[in-house]
Amino acid sequence: MISLREVNMMVRIDKKIIYFGVLSVIIILSVLSGLSLRQIVSLAVFASLIAGTLLYWNLRLPFGLIGVSMLLMLGLLDISTLIAFAHIDIIIFLIAMMTIIGYLEEAHFFEYITIRIIRIVGTNANRLVAILMALSAVFSALVDEVTAILFMAAMTWEIARLYNTDPLNLILGITFTTIIGGSATVVGDPVAIIVAFEGNLTMTDFLRWATPITILATIYIIWIMLKLFKENIQDLQEGMKEVKLEEVSELRYQIEPNQLRKLWFIFLGTVGGIVIHKQIADLLGYIYNAYISPETILLAIPLIFSGIALLFEKDHAHDIIVHKVDWWTLTFFMAFFASVGTLKLVGITNLIAGYIFNLAGGNDNIIFLLVTIIVGLLSPVMDNVLAVATFSPVVHSIAEVGINIFPLWWGLLFGGVFMALLTPVGATASIVVMGLLERRKIGTIAMRQWVKVGVITAVPSFIMAVAILYLRFYIIGL
Repeated sequence: MISLREVNMMVRIDKKIIYFGVLSVIIILSVLSGLSLRQIVSLAVFASLIAGTLLYWNLRLPFGLIGVSMLLMLGLLDISTLIAFAHIDIIIFLIAMMTIIGYLEEAHFFEYITIRIIRIVGTNANRLVAILMALSAVFSALVDEVTAILFMAAMTWEIARLYNTDPLNLILGITFTTIIGGSATVVGDPVAIIVAFEGNLTMTDFLRWATPITILATIYIIWIMLKLFKENIQDLQEGMKEVKLEEVSELRYQIEPNQLRKLWFIFLGTVGGIVIHKQIADLLGYIYNAYISPETILLAIPLIFSGIALLFEKDHAHDIIVHKVDWWTLTFFMAFFASVGTLKLVGITNLIAGYIFNLAGGNDNIIFLLVTIIVGLLSPVMDNVLAVATFSPVVHSIAEVGINIFPLWWGLLFGGVFMALLTPVGATASIVVMGLLERRKIGTIAMRQWVKVGVITAVPSFIMAVAILYLRFYIIGL
């Protein structure tokens, strides 16, 4: 009989075989394609980083650091290009937002909002579940998907425990709406942040082009989830008959009025400033009679309010920076962005753009469909952040042949976010949830169950998004 230790050893060996097998195939195909030595080495390093990240997710940072060091030592990167490709602007933006969210989390601001909503909802289980999923989408859009899923999953678990019902399907539902909701705004999802900075898109652009589609997809997913999990919701309804609403209200903390005013100031100031950052840039440009880019103000807004939040915290400010900012992930992002930038430097992204351009016959609407579908297919298997970050330079390369790339950014957004619902590794929020379920010993969501729900939510949402974008850009011309 094979022991658990032997099984684990076999799995480790299989991963190593897959890793080196993928790397070998990429190198062989690169040689056969007639790529230059610099292109082959860059592609091999990039492939090793991707394969290592997917097979050994918890060790993604070491793979990233080793990959960048190889690019530096082989002369494919230098210090200036490393800094240029690492997207320091995106990293600083994420640091500031994580600081703000950490401050709000420590003060239990989101629990305060959630419990107020639950008290308004009452004891109707269908309404409660729908509100929880809608709230997940809203919080994801206003803060970010990781923060939203952390506190919404915890809240859902508490509610399920209190009412003595199985939390897994409920948590799956809020995970899906959390991921979808992140596409509505600039700050909701790492993919949205990448698209915003790469495409020079403002919050106003998102409100016009992304938010309506996100709302429609969220409504659809809530409707589907209420039907799929009808039995769970019925169990929840039975439990709600036995527990008084006052007991739910006592689950969370009370916040002092003065502290609550500070929390609302930070929250509304950050969200409001981001929403009107283009108008602020225009106003300041008018005052100083100089051009101030909206991207500059978009970066400045969270920096301002993160600084104010740290001033409010005083003695605990250091703890927030150390423990609430995900330095591991941010450092990995810098390493990954740098490796992607090297592909652009050696011309790989231009080759990919050329293949897409030739396949589409130079037709801009077919290029839009190809890029969107390719990213949509890659996101469930290689994480949507990696897929979109990989294809962003390709989009820039497509722009060099005279194609309007504005629609492509929205294709990247919805292909990356919506299709990420298909698997547990498609989005950061889903990975966080799986880890949370494991750490709290709540249970596990089987891959088959996840994919089954993912297919009937992700695919229709993605098709709807592509159809609306295609209609607006290429038929109506809005």
